[in-house]
Amino acid sequence: MTAGRFTKEEDAKLMSALENALENRKGEVKTLEDARAALRGERVEGTVPDKATWKGWVRFVWDEVVLACPGRSRESVYSRGRRLLQDTKRGAWTSSEIARIKELVDANRAAGMAQIQWTEIGRELARPASACRDIFRHKMQHHAAAALALASQMPPAAMPVAAPLLSP
Repeated sequence: MTAGRFTKEEDAKLMSALENALENRKGEVKTLEDARAALRGERVEGTVPDKATWKGWVRFVWDEVVLACPGRSRESVYSRGRRLLQDTKRGAWTSSEIARIKELVDANRAAGMAQIQWTEIGRELARPASACRDIFRHKMQHHAAAALALASQMPPAAMPVAAPLLSP
């Protein structure tokens, strides 16, 4: 299995396969935009008779698309395809966007939410929710690694002392 980022060529193949699959199935939905909405994970009422048929239709389309991306897992093709279909901002992240994600995550945690509301964060930033989650995790891991590197350069006497885990 191929891992890592999709190349521009892979993105082009994926989108071409997606358009072909949609074109082949266009009689099964009212419009191609309804089909694109379905592939983004949105169910459009009245386009297919029932939910089971709709799920089967979506699965069948993605099955065709996966064949165009040899070496990639179904999950990675599906995830990448949904990201490409979203009408959101793409490209490099600004420092203000990253700072805003951290503010929103901190607000989620302060509100006592069981899970971070990535969909809401994505909507506010006009970015895919999964991209917001990914950049946050990447930046937090980078921040943690930088803190560890800095700590390893400190002389032992300058390192902060941790509080004991158990009281005597």
